[in-house]
Amino acid sequence: MGRPNDLSPCGENPSCALCHRLSDLWLRIEELSLPVAYPARRRIFKQGETPAHLVVVCSGAVRLYGAHPGGRPMTFRVAQPGDLLGLAAVVTRQPYAFSADTIFPCSLRLVPGRAFLRALEAEPTLWAHVAEEIARRHYDMAEQLKQPPRQRLIRLLLAFSVLVGSSPRRAPRHVVRLTNEELADLVGLSERRVRQYLAELRGQGVITRRRGWLEIADRERLRGMIGKGRR
Repeated sequence: MGRPNDLSPCGENPSCALCHRLSDLWLRIEELSLPVAYPARRRIFKQGETPAHLVVVCSGAVRLYGAHPGGRPMTFRVAQPGDLLGLAAVVTRQPYAFSADTIFPCSLRLVPGRAFLRALEAEPTLWAHVAEEIARRHYDMAEQLKQPPRQRLIRLLLAFSVLVGSSPRRAPRHVVRLTNEELADLVGLSERRVRQYLAELRGQGVITRRRGWLEIADRERLRGMIGKGRR
């Protein structure tokens, strides 16, 4: 597992199941976990490693990807606040099935795997919550993979847009600080196809290119394109 940058408190996040303590499982995770901060583009764990921790994403975004030996890595999903990583690997005592790298700086909580397994042995009723959590994560991943590629790109732009400062003469702006190569990798497309989709969106006036970053010119129109148009 990668080495965290430093320790930092989690804070209350409205989209995080840990902050809302939605079940006894999340209460135990909160009791056992330690807050850490990871910088951008840092490995959290690697495919094939023996699982040492569960990981809760409290803020930021994490790329989950894997590859066959000699094959090109493929992104399965982008984990965001409230996601729990490594649960299946820890409870089955199997190696991590995918790698996890931060995309942006992240606040995480790490739960030692052995301590979590001891909690399950002491409180068997937690197993029902574990099974439900694993099933829900697999369903969410399958739903993301079924989305048409253009919609996956639009959802990614909306999810990763960052509100930047305003001035008396300029309204707040939403920018996406990812390169075309990074966007292509995250949505599982070629750079050529990503450039094609971005050119279409620029032609429709919903995004612009400024100083190397993408700026969302019309966030509501872009959101309205989900579920419409070309695949």
